[in-house]
Amino acid sequence: MAVSFSDKEKAGIVAALRQAAGRHAARKGMRKTTVDELAMEAGISKGAFYKFYPSKEHLFLDVLEQRQTEISRRVQLALGQNPASSARLRAAVMLKTAWRAMREQSLAGFYQDDVPFILRKLPEKLLREHYRSNEDLIRSLMGQAGVTLVVPESEAYAAVRILLFSLLTAQQVGPSYPAAMDALIDGACVHMIRDA
Repeated sequence: MAVSFSDKEKAGIVAALRQAAGRHAARKGMRKTTVDELAMEAGISKGAFYKFYPSKEHLFLDVLEQRQTEISRRVQLALGQNPASSARLRAAVMLKTAWRAMREQSLAGFYQDDVPFILRKLPEKLLREHYRSNEDLIRSLMGQAGVTLVVPESEAYAAVRILLFSLLTAQQVGPSYPAAMDALIDGACVHMIRDA
C-alpha cells in the first residue's frame, strides 16, 4: 500500500532531504552518497524518496540551486549595507561575501568533483531552468555590484574561479588563509574593476 503524505509532511521531507544532501555534499560528495542514506536521514523509505526526486542528482541540483540563491541573497544584503562605496570596494564586498558563503557551505569539493557529473547526467532542459554556471553566477553577482571590468570577461571569471576554488587548500594554508584571501580579492579588484 502506497504511503500518502500531507502537504506539511511533504514540505518537511523535502527540507530534510535537502539538509541531508547538503551535509553529504560537504562531507563526502554526491557520488559517495546513496539514496538509502538520504532517505533514512529524512525518515522515509528508499521508494518514497522517488516520490520527491527522480534521482539523487535531481536532489543535489536542487541543493546547488538553493546554495547559489543564498549566495546571491547575501551579496545583495552586503551591497545594500555599502551603497555609496567605490566600484572596486563593491566588487570586493561582493567577492568576499560570496567566498565566505561558499566557505561556510563547505561545498568547494562538491563544485569541483560532483557538479560536472550532474551536468553530464541531467537533461539539458532541466539544467537550463535550474542551473547557473559559474560564469552566469559571477556575471549576476557583478551586475548586482554594478561594476565595469577593465579586463576581458574570461580573465575575470578565471580569476574569480581561482579565488573561490582556493577554498580547497584552506587547511594547508593555515590560519592566515582568510586575511590572505581578503588581500588577494582586494588586489584582483584593483586590477580588474574600473573605479568610476
